[in-house]
Amino acid sequence: ELDLTPNQADLMGSPVDLAIRMGLPKDHNLIARPIAKLETVLVAAPDYLRQHGTPKQPSDLLTHNCLQMNDAPWTLIHREGNSQTLDVRGPFIANNRGMLHQLALSGQGIAQAAASWVQPDLQAKRLVHIMKKWAPPTVQAYAVTTTRLLPAKVRVFLDFLVEHLGHYPVAPEKMQD
Repeated sequence: ELDLTPNQADLMGSPVDLAIRMGLPKDHNLIARPIAKLETVLVAAPDYLRQHGTPKQPSDLLTHNCLQMNDAPWTLIHREGNSQTLDVRGPFIANNRGMLHQLALSGQGIAQAAASWVQPDLQAKRLVHIMKKWAPPTVQAYAVTTTRLLPAKVRVFLDFLVEHLGHYPVAPEKMQD
């Protein structure tokens, strides 16, 4: 059974074998196994960029529609290491990355996305990777459990996740324009 709710499951109090979390869980009683590092990029649909222009530097995002996962500032890191935090705004705040991806594809604004997830859209020119010298922080995904003694079916699923999510087809800086 697979539950795709964005709400964090109570692993201690519910019959959940494994949860996938972005970032290290705060509860130190949980066991977290890294399963993937997700390089992130900024993307927008070509139609959006034709209508609103292409941002060149972080401060330009303040005048654009930014599609947000939560109502929090965006941090962008330059290839040379310095970073900027911006209080971006936009027409949508969603609790689902897939929804933000679809909104970006439909020309509603600029989104942060895992590079490996949007690569097909970049290659097909449905999305454009913008501000290539700047990127949101890399996100570490973890498989989280309450015990190291896992049923065989959970161990097999966990091994599958590590094998398939841990690979990146192309590094973000090598993506096609």
